[in-house]
Amino acid sequence: RDGLYLYDIAARRIERRELPDFMTAATPQFSPDGARVVFSGMKDSVTDLYLYDLTSRRISQLTQDPEDDAMPSFSPDGRSVVYSSEVSDPLRAGVHVRRLYRVDIADRSLTRLEELGGEARDPIFSPDGSKILFVLETEGFSEICELEAASGRVRRLTQIGGGWPPPF
Repeated sequence: RDGLYLYDIAARRIERRELPDFMTAATPQFSPDGARVVFSGMKDSVTDLYLYDLTSRRISQLTQDPEDDAMPSFSPDGRSVVYSSEVSDPLRAGVHVRRLYRVDIADRSLTRLEELGGEARDPIFSPDGSKILFVLETEGFSEICELEAASGRVRRLTQIGGGWPPPF
């Protein structure tokens, strides 16, 4: 069983919060108001996104699908979460790729954000919420890209030219 570990800076201590029924909990991120944590959790061999309320200690499920949902990141207003999901490639049977999605916290509606080739991962909002930065892996190369939230337009920001992931 896995758990969330919270570090109290003032008290200089670590607190473990139990996550019953979870095989793993990964990539946690605090909400902008600090009241909740979003994380990627595996239950019954399926990985979805979950919200953990720090006060009530309640866990609510954000996504519910057979895909591997991971790498969640809150929007600056705390109303939505972007993440990377492993989906079947419609052009190649048995092949999976990672796509970016946004889930609305209030109604759990999903929006697919891009249709690029390769693996889209590690999304994070700009401070004003107008853009989403992410890593796009294609043919062994990892590049940082920027997605305009309003238009969906994607622009590559780097040309690393190697097979190494970019440092953040």
